[in-house]
Amino acid sequence: MAQKLSHPTYIIDSTLREGVQAAGSCLLPQHALPVARALYGLGLRHVELANPVWEPGWAQASMCIAEQLPDLEQICWCRATAKDIEAALVMSPGCIHVSFPVSQAMIEAKLHFAAVALPARIRSVLEEFSRNGQRFSVGAEDASRADPRLLADVAAVAKQMGAVRLRYADTLSQLNPASTRKGLAMLMASVPQTKEFDYEFHAHNDFGLALANSVAALEAGVRSVSSTLCGLGERAGNTATEQLLAYLELHPQVPEHWQRGTMDLSGLPELCAQVAEFSGKPLNSQAPIVGTDVFTHESGLHVDGIIKNSKLYDAMDPSRLGRSNELRPSAKAGAAALRHFASQADAVPSRRWVSFEPG
Repeated sequence: MAQKLSHPTYIIDSTLREGVQAAGSCLLPQHALPVARALYGLGLRHVELANPVWEPGWAQASMCIAEQLPDLEQICWCRATAKDIEAALVMSPGCIHVSFPVSQAMIEAKLHFAAVALPARIRSVLEEFSRNGQRFSVGAEDASRADPRLLADVAAVAKQMGAVRLRYADTLSQLNPASTRKGLAMLMASVPQTKEFDYEFHAHNDFGLALANSVAALEAGVRSVSSTLCGLGERAGNTATEQLLAYLELHPQVPEHWQRGTMDLSGLPELCAQVAEFSGKPLNSQAPIVGTDVFTHESGLHVDGIIKNSKLYDAMDPSRLGRSNELRPSAKAGAAALRHFASQADAVPSRRWVSFEPG
């Protein structure tokens, strides 16, 4: 049973960072402003951008976003290197996100020192941010494979140094909803959230559980979740922003009093189609929420049910997404569906319904 979600939640869209990294993606700095503007129109106020070290054009893209959308917080993602951090500081984003590997395997392979030395390393990197008042967050890469005691130490250092949040990253999709709740509950019991410091959950989708794990994280009490449009990201991608927003707005197990009605979802299908075009990675026609077929009915049973009452076979109100039902005549249509199509054809003589015969 879903728990009540009564706390404020922040969706951090990472399309302009994770989506840029996706294999074969063609997302470029010139795409940043239209994507950011559309996300702002949906009601989101936090976007994560690629570091200019990857491509200098991201600095200019950030400047354009800041000029046109001054109250949209831009978060510049960094590795914990001087080169990345210096490039981010030049951008002057609203927040700088510094990512550290926290599992033993990643610490040893990437940082070449013992895991026990990590909290001190993090403290030394963050000292400058603490001194100059720069707003920052800390990323715990591969948190789901980290020693829980080390992860708690990392969170404590981040909190002490003034980080606004710690990102708990399920980098290799190790979690399911139950272990997500358990791991986050343990961490939040050790290092509680405060008004100034909270946790963010960042899911990857290698086993198709990114959305479910993100929902479990919210139910556990985290205040932030990061996601990407169309689920773009490394390998199998990340939690899809459109799916997460639709869940929070429309799913029957999310209580009505929990921030319902705060998002205008009508632009989601068009936005995702645009991102698919920008990235060069086409949408599946059955992609949840935004696929072209998700409100299309052909089988006689479903067509007849929709004619009688759209709630019988629509998981959500398509009008909330700027969509409507499409009923298609086909060889799968039953007698009631065929009568409906015939009546529609009679009512509108200029419209022809195509009949499909088996075989």
